[in-house]
Amino acid sequence: MVAPKRPRTPHPFLGHLGRVLFIYNEIYTNQVIYSLYRSLQNNAAIKQLMFVGKQSVPATLRKDRWSPLACVHFPTPQFGLDTYRLLREFRIMHETQYDPALLKLTKEKRKKKLQDQKANSIADLAQAIQMELEHLEKKNMRTGDEQIVIKWQNPIDGEYAKSWPGEVRHMQGSRPERYTFAKADLPDDMQLLLPQPPEGSLLSNWGTLLDGLD
Repeated sequence: MVAPKRPRTPHPFLGHLGRVLFIYNEIYTNQVIYSLYRSLQNNAAIKQLMFVGKQSVPATLRKDRWSPLACVHFPTPQFGLDTYRLLREFRIMHETQYDPALLKLTKEKRKKKLQDQKANSIADLAQAIQMELEHLEKKNMRTGDEQIVIKWQNPIDGEYAKSWPGEVRHMQGSRPERYTFAKADLPDDMQLLLPQPPEGSLLSNWGTLLDGLD
C-alpha cells in the first residue's frame, strides 16, 4: 500500500521574495551583483559576472572582497521582482553595447572599464524604479502609497544617478550590530528562519542597512 503524498507547504519566505533587493559591490573592481537574498548564492551570483578578460570571473566569491552597496525595500514583492528583471536587462545592454572606443584600449584597461559597474548600476536602479512607477501609472494600479526605501552603505553613492523619483527615500544605517529582517513586512515567525552571520563577517553590515526603517 502506497502512502498518500503529503501536500507541499510553500516556504513562508517565497511570498515575500522581491520585497527586498540586496546589492553587493566588489571593493577592488567595482563589479556589482544583485541578489534577492541576503546571502550571496555563489553559483547564481557568479553567472551575473561577464567574462571580459583573464581572471575577470572568479571561480568562487570571496566574501572579504564583496561588500554591501545598498539595500532596497519595495512596496510590493512584484515591484521588486520587476525592478530586478530590469536591472539584469540593463546589465546585459551595458556589457554588449558599450562604446566602440573601448576596443582601442589595451585588454587590461578595457577589462577594468567593463568591470567598473558601480556608477551604471546605481543610475540603472533609479531608471528601473522610474519605469516601474510609470508602468503602474499606465495600468491604473498606482495607490499613491508607493514608497521605495534605499539604505546606502555610503549615501554619497546615490549621487551617481542624475535624479530619483519622488517616491524614493534615501537612508543610512547607524547600528551595524543589528542583523534582522526588520521592517520588511515578514511574518513574525520568519525571523527564526533567517540565518545569522558569523561574528565579524562582512554580512553583518546588512544590519546597518536594514536598521532604522521606521
